[in-house]
Amino acid sequence: MNNASRGDIYTVIWLVRRLFQRMASENDAMHSASGITASKRGILESLARKEPQSVPHMARERSVSRQNVQVIINDLLAEDLIETRDNPAHKRSALIQRSAAGRRISDEIRAREIAVIADMVTEFDTPALRTTARTLQGMMDYFDSNTWESMQRSADDEPG
Repeated sequence: MNNASRGDIYTVIWLVRRLFQRMASENDAMHSASGITASKRGILESLARKEPQSVPHMARERSVSRQNVQVIINDLLAEDLIETRDNPAHKRSALIQRSAAGRRISDEIRAREIAVIADMVTEFDTPALRTTARTLQGMMDYFDSNTWESMQRSADDEPG
């Protein structure tokens, strides 16, 4: 494997941040009529992939605080897009799943997004996208690794 330069890695990270921000903005515009923000959409998408989930699980998956996810969950509950059920593994942490309305709006969101993606397929080639996906997954794996955790501990121990 070739070694990348720090600049190359930083450029990818910078582009991912910009792309994430742009996608959040586009999401908010695309789904404004339904009132589904990028954050709400992310929770609904996560639940569409695997139901039910607890708030702590969703927070760990996103690398954010439980409180951050709980705020979004509270909004989705108030909008009747999700519902809770007892969690046999933990009495105080309910399991969250989409309601019938939540499943319906998730399907509508996905249909709108697939229509947009259909326009994008002619702009990118499959091998490049697969390489990009492997690279991004590798970066995610690195952040989940012991190497990253030990580097973070070392940085915390440095005087400064």
